[in-house]
Amino acid sequence: MARVGRRLAAVAIDWAIATVISYAFFSHGSWANLNSWATTIVFVVMQVLFIPTIGGGIGHRLLGLRVVPVRVVSGRAAWVGPWRPIVRSPNSRAPCGTTST
Repeated sequence: MARVGRRLAAVAIDWAIATVISYAFFSHGSWANLNSWATTIVFVVMQVLFIPTIGGGIGHRLLGLRVVPVRVVSGRAAWVGPWRPIVRSPNSRAPCGTTST
């Protein structure tokens, strides 16, 4: 189980990446025009894409963390699937269920 500091750092990296993408595409070149909804949507899309495919967000992977499924089906770990990050991302910024590699 990963420590809280590494988890928060991973989320901060993911949020920073989402902010830069949001700035590049939705702010019209001004930090004052940065739309927080656009940043949140980019963050959620990143989580939905990367958690099931690469086992965590970019911040998770950079810090050596990965998301592991809690459930085991027929002796194999169940696929995380896109629904877990969809439900979790808007409700909480804390990445639960991460582990060090």
